[in-house]
Amino acid sequence: MAHTRLSRRRPLPRAAYLPAAVGGLLVGVVGAGALGPSLWILLVMSLFLIPLGLLCHRRLGTAMAIVVVFGACGQARMVRQLAPESAVFADPIPTQRVRARVHGVVASVEEGAAPVRVALEVLDDGPGPRGLRRGEGVRLSLRHAEQRWELGDEIRLPLAVRPARGFCNGGRDGFARWLAGRGLQWTAWARDDGGWEVLGPEPGDGLEASLLRLRGRIGASIDRAVASPRAAGVVRALVIGDKGRLSPDLRAVFSRTGTAHLLAVSGMHLAIVAGTVFFGVKSMLAWTAGGRLGFPLSVLAAPLALLAAGAYATLSGAAVATLRALVMATLVLLGAASGRRTEPTRSVLAAVGLLVLWEPGNLADLSFQFSVASVIGILAALARLRSSRLGPWLEPGRQAGRARRMVSRILQGVLVSAAATVVTAPLTAHYFGMVSLIGVGANLLVGSWLGAGALGFGLAGVVAMPFPPLAHLGFRLAGWLVETGIRLLEPLSQLPGAALAVSRPAPWSTAGAVGLVCAAMLPAGRGRRAALGAALVVVVAGRLPTPAAGTLRIAMLDVGQGDAVLVETPRRELVLVDAGGLGGSFDPGERIVVPAIRARWGTFLETVVLSHGDRDHYGGLRAVVEELAPRQLWWNGRGSQAQGFRDLWAAVEARRMTHRRAHPGQVWGPGGGGPELRVLHPGPEDDRLSSNDASLVLALRYGATRLLLLGDVERRGERILQRKVRDLLATVVKVPHHGSRSSSSAG
Repeated sequence: MAHTRLSRRRPLPRAAYLPAAVGGLLVGVVGAGALGPSLWILLVMSLFLIPLGLLCHRRLGTAMAIVVVFGACGQARMVRQLAPESAVFADPIPTQRVRARVHGVVASVEEGAAPVRVALEVLDDGPGPRGLRRGEGVRLSLRHAEQRWELGDEIRLPLAVRPARGFCNGGRDGFARWLAGRGLQWTAWARDDGGWEVLGPEPGDGLEASLLRLRGRIGASIDRAVASPRAAGVVRALVIGDKGRLSPDLRAVFSRTGTAHLLAVSGMHLAIVAGTVFFGVKSMLAWTAGGRLGFPLSVLAAPLALLAAGAYATLSGAAVATLRALVMATLVLLGAASGRRTEPTRSVLAAVGLLVLWEPGNLADLSFQFSVASVIGILAALARLRSSRLGPWLEPGRQAGRARRMVSRILQGVLVSAAATVVTAPLTAHYFGMVSLIGVGANLLVGSWLGAGALGFGLAGVVAMPFPPLAHLGFRLAGWLVETGIRLLEPLSQLPGAALAVSRPAPWSTAGAVGLVCAAMLPAGRGRRAALGAALVVVVAGRLPTPAAGTLRIAMLDVGQGDAVLVETPRRELVLVDAGGLGGSFDPGERIVVPAIRARWGTFLETVVLSHGDRDHYGGLRAVVEELAPRQLWWNGRGSQAQGFRDLWAAVEARRMTHRRAHPGQVWGPGGGGPELRVLHPGPEDDRLSSNDASLVLALRYGATRLLLLGDVERRGERILQRKVRDLLATVVKVPHHGSRSSSSAG
C-alpha cells in the first residue's frame, strides 16, 4: 500500500513533458472548431480536475495541467486563424492597372491543354477607395499565354478581381481557405497576356524577391536543358519545389504507383542533402587532417550539413513538409555536434509542435499529414523489427562485411517503403479514394533514381549555375534519369491491380486508422495496448454519426456551374440527379460527385437521372458512370452532338447500363410508405420545346415532405407545367435554371 501511495506522489518524468505539450496543442487546435464546448472542458479541467489530480495522483495531475496550458495556447492561435468565409457575394473590384510579382505558375505541359494560372503579389496600392492593396495576393487564370512566365517576374497588368471562392461542400469553402493560406485573397481572369508590361526589379526589393528571381532563373535553365517537358516538370519539382509544370496525367501515374511523395520536397530529399554533406565533410576531414584535430569531426560537419539543408529548404519554397524535416534535421545535427544522440520520436514531436504553434493551419495541410504519418510509422516499424529476428540484419554491426551491409541497406529500404505505404494508406483513401497496391515495388524500382540520382544531379546543376555548360550538363542528366523513371512507371500504372478504388472514410476514422496502424507496429507492451485502444475508440467514434433510421437525406452538391442533387434513402440507396460540368480540364464528377458518393459508407448508387443534354448537367456524369457503375439511367430522350455527351453515352454502353426515356407518371421507389420519385414533365407531345424547357421535372415525396426539382425549365416550360400538373405544392423547391433571369415566372 505504501508503494502505491509513493508511486502516485512521484513526479512526471521529463520525457513525458513534450508528448503532453504537443498533445494538448493538437487538441486545442482541433477543438477550436467547437469553441464553446471546448472552452467549458478546459475550464472544468482547470478548476476541478487538475487540483484533484495533483492531490491524488501527481503524474496524472501534472500531465493534465500541461495539456490544458498548451490546449489553451492552441485554441488562442487557432481562433485568430478562423477567418470568416470568403465574401462570395461581394462586388468585384473594377479593372485596375497594378504592379505585381509572380509568386507561382501552374501551366499545362502541352500547349492549349489547360489555362495557365499565375499567383501574383500586388506591389503597389491601386487607385481609389476600393483598389487592391500592397501585399495582397491574386490567383489569375490566363486562357492564352503568349509568354512563358517565371517566378520573380515583375509586371504591370490590368486586373478585375473577385473574392476567392471555391466549392462549399461540407459547409466550408476549403479552396478559399487553401488559397488564403498561400496569401491569395482574390481571383481574376484574363483572355491573354498581350497587354502586360514587363518591368525590371525595383532597388531594395529584399531577400524574398531575390530568392524568387533565383528560383525563376533556375527553372528557366532546367527547361532549356531538359528536352522532355514532363521530365523538366519533375526536375523543377525536385530542385526548386515548383510543381506547376506537372500535367494531370503525369500526377495520375505517380499516384497510381504510390510514388507521388517523390514529387514533393520532404524528409527523404532533405536527408539526402544533409547526410551527403555531413558524411562527405567528415570523410574529407578524416582524410586530410587524420587524427590531428583535437575535437570531434561532427562539430564541423554538422553546421555545414545544417547550412546545406536550410539552403535547399529555402530554395525549394519551404513547404510545410520540408520545414518539418528541417526542424528534425536541425535537432539531429545539433545532437551530433554535441555528441548526444537525439531521440527521433522527440524530434518528430518537437517539429509538429513548433509548426502547429507557428501556423495552426499546418495541421490541415495534406503534405504535413502525409509527412508526419509516414515518419511515425517508419519509426514504429523499425522499433518493432529491431526487437525481432530481423534485428541483426537491420543493424549488422561494425564487424559485418560488405555483402551483409548491402543486404541490410536493401532490407531497410524495403521495410521503410512498406511502412510508409501502409501507414499513409488511410490518408490516401480519404483524400484520393484510392490506395496503390504496387507502391512498395515501384518505390524500390525508381526511388533511388528520382531521389538520390535526379536530385543529386539537379542540385549539382544549381551549384554550377555560374558555369552554364556544367549546369546544363547536371540538369540534363537529372532529366534523363527522370524520363527513364517515368517510362518505368507508366506501364506499371496501367496494370489492372495497380490501384484499388475505395470508399473515402470520415476524417476521424482516417486519423484513428493511421494511429491504429502505427500502434500495431510498436513493440509489445502496455504502451502498445493503450495506443491500440485509443486508436480503436477514435475509429469507432468517427463512424458513429450516421443517419437516423427512417431518414431521407438530400445533398445539393456545389459543382460550380449546373446542378448535382444526391438523394440517400433510408435503405441506403442513392439517386443522383445531374452532375454539373464546368468545361475545361476540371471534372466535377471526378473531383466532387464521386468523392461525395464514396464518402457515404454502406450505400450504393442505384439510379442516375439526367435532366437534359446541357454540359452543366451531364459534364460530370461520365466519371460517375465509369467509376461507380450505377444500375440505370433516366433521361428525357434528347441528346447532344457535343463530344462530351458522346463520351458519356459510350461509357453508358460500355457498362451495359439500363437507360430509359422518362415520361410523366413514371415512378421510382420501393412503395409502402418509402420515398417516391415521380416524373412530372415533359411528355411525348413536348418535342418542340427548347432544350431547357424540355428538362425533366421531378417530384420527390417522402411522407408529408415534398421536394420539387425543376431542372432548367424557363417561363414557357413553367406555364406548360402549371397547366398539366394540378398539384405543384412542395416543401422545398430547387429553383429552375439556377435562378437565371429566364426563370422563374410569377406564377
